[in-house]
Amino acid sequence: MLQHARHATTPARPVEPRLRQEGMESVSQTLKFIKDNKIEHYDINVLAPFPGTPVWDYALSRGLVSNDMDWSRVDYHFTANPIILSEKISRQEIEAVLTKVETKRKRAKAQRSMMNIIKHPYKYIIKSKVKSL
Repeated sequence: MLQHARHATTPARPVEPRLRQEGMESVSQTLKFIKDNKIEHYDINVLAPFPGTPVWDYALSRGLVSNDMDWSRVDYHFTANPIILSEKISRQEIEAVLTKVETKRKRAKAQRSMMNIIKHPYKYIIKSKVKSL
């Protein structure tokens, strides 16, 4: 996970956890890297296996996927019943990380909105009152 973040060329480049081989220490290091470098726009996704890829072959060898499976489980977003490739991190730990990240993201967005209102009151408050007249 950290490897992907370090090689990001833009702040908006996705950070995809390679959870199959990494543990919670690596996830924590990646989140610290994002925080320390003040990266505001990032995504953390669960690695999804797709046919014809080495990840698919790995998931197939572990019996996690098949050609006649419920394809809604192959989703890079965390769905109700995603395929978990990790051998070191549990579903509950992944859910906790994603919840923590989303909570921090929402808090940061609210703080940025408040700062914009403080810095530019006309644009956000006075202008909306004028429109309502």
